[in-house]
Amino acid sequence: MSRLLILPTLFLLAALAFACGGDDNRNGDSPNQGGNDAPSGDLTLTAKNNLFDKDTLTAPADTEVTLTFVNEDAGVVHNFALYEDSSASENLYRGDIFPGVETRTETFETPPAGEYYFRCDAHPDTMNGTFITE
Repeated sequence: MSRLLILPTLFLLAALAFACGGDDNRNGDSPNQGGNDAPSGDLTLTAKNNLFDKDTLTAPADTEVTLTFVNEDAGVVHNFALYEDSSASENLYRGDIFPGVETRTETFETPPAGEYYFRCDAHPDTMNGTFITE
């Protein structure tokens, strides 16, 4: 009788090992979807309904980055501006304010590693976020 249990038990253990082990990236998904990926020099930010689609952007520090800024609000002006902090007293980068619907590509140098503040200068109370450089 014990021989009859050994074979199914081995089969079950093999199936569990196969299901739990191996390459975690079989289907092409990012293995670090929790935000641990290296920051990219290509950023995208969309303005829609007087809101940004992201409240955090992460980029490499001290590097030239390209921001694709999409303004989906027809006839409403927006921009992307980067500041030292939320007081917005020290501007690090300011893109042109432009009406939508339009997409613009902007290139700028990121500041040293740290946390900064970004906003739309036309709607700073509702359109803002944290810009992280690593």
